[in-house]
Amino acid sequence: MLKRILSHSLVRNSGIFFSFSLISSLTGFFVQPILSHYLSPQDFGVIGIFVVALTLFTPIIGLSANSIIARSYNTRDDVSYLIGSSIIFSFGIFIFTIVIAILLPASSYESIGISRGLIILAIIGALASIINATFLTVLQLEKKAVYWGVSTLAGLFFNILLTFGLLFLTPLTYEARIIGLVGAPYISSIIGYFFLKKSIPIKFAINKNHYKYFLKLGIPLIISALSGWGILSLDKLFIKYLLSIELVGIYYMASTLSSPMFTIITSFSRAWIAFAYNNIANGHNQKVFNVAVLGFLFFILIALLISTLGVFIYKFIISKVFYHSLSLIPIMVFGLSLRGIFTLLNPFILHKEKTNISALIVFISLVVNVILNYLFINIFGMIGAAIASFFAYLVMGLLPLFYVIKSYKLKIQFSFKISDLKKYYLLNYRDN
Repeated sequence: MLKRILSHSLVRNSGIFFSFSLISSLTGFFVQPILSHYLSPQDFGVIGIFVVALTLFTPIIGLSANSIIARSYNTRDDVSYLIGSSIIFSFGIFIFTIVIAILLPASSYESIGISRGLIILAIIGALASIINATFLTVLQLEKKAVYWGVSTLAGLFFNILLTFGLLFLTPLTYEARIIGLVGAPYISSIIGYFFLKKSIPIKFAINKNHYKYFLKLGIPLIISALSGWGILSLDKLFIKYLLSIELVGIYYMASTLSSPMFTIITSFSRAWIAFAYNNIANGHNQKVFNVAVLGFLFFILIALLISTLGVFIYKFIISKVFYHSLSLIPIMVFGLSLRGIFTLLNPFILHKEKTNISALIVFISLVVNVILNYLFINIFGMIGAAIASFFAYLVMGLLPLFYVIKSYKLKIQFSFKISDLKKYYLLNYRDN
């Protein structure tokens, strides 16, 4: 019986997605401790600010096209043309953004502490990032798990080879890492394109209706995406302005060392979404909620392991100049585990088509994050930013918890049997 469940294509694909996500994330993670022996805290600070810019421009240039395509995949019959239109549209916004970046006076860049050249590189990387995200999303919807994984790993390994090649063979320092980050999505998107065209031939055409469609759906998505970006990124900007670029580097290293928590939550969500949506649709709300409670307890356990065993191991693999980052890790990983509540419960909210509730929750969390960052960094220094993020994630976890319990009339129950999980998997897959 269990063999039959595991042989189902949906479960099998979820396992493949989970495995590839875990491999790529952990491989990318171990690059940072190695780089800590070759780059200074100031170098990491510049890289951290660059990543903030890159993640800011990506949804702006693409209007979150990957989310729009995902939403349209099962409801429209012109997906091939829609993908092509999204690329044309993104390229148009890219050109416009590049022109603005070139025309802005140098004083504008001095005020934010990053050079014009790095901003332009961030814009160039953002174009490939949104196209790559779109291709990977469609491959996932097409259930091409292996193709998805190969595309992802190809970009990652190119990133690593380019980074260390430039670092060891040229005088470049932080620039080597930045060029690797920019180049990776181009390689991944090229490979993804060749995989994708086997099942969906991408067609390019000028279509005004498509552009209106992107604007209609994309602008609200940008608001949500930028709120999420703010929670993840604004702490680094606050540290830059209120403290120093070197401390941004220390904080960025702490964020990286805490990232296995985020990786596990993200990887888990790929398998969780299918299970949650199917069971909620069949009315098994309390059972899904019970599993969500167990999932959160699992996240807490992982956070505890990273905060103890992980920190102990990190001392042997990072440079001593980054040891100050280790004290921030427990606060960060437990904060991320609270964010995991939002991931676990969001299917309940989206099932009721209350996307505005999700956006409002993220926006409120962002406001809390901004206010506390300003107050706490001035009082506690760098650790204040970690505390601010913790409380923002606490809000981000509690608000959906209260909403879902009230809307679905659920109870927090800790009694659960593995046989229940098998049973509800069977309810979904018995006839397939």
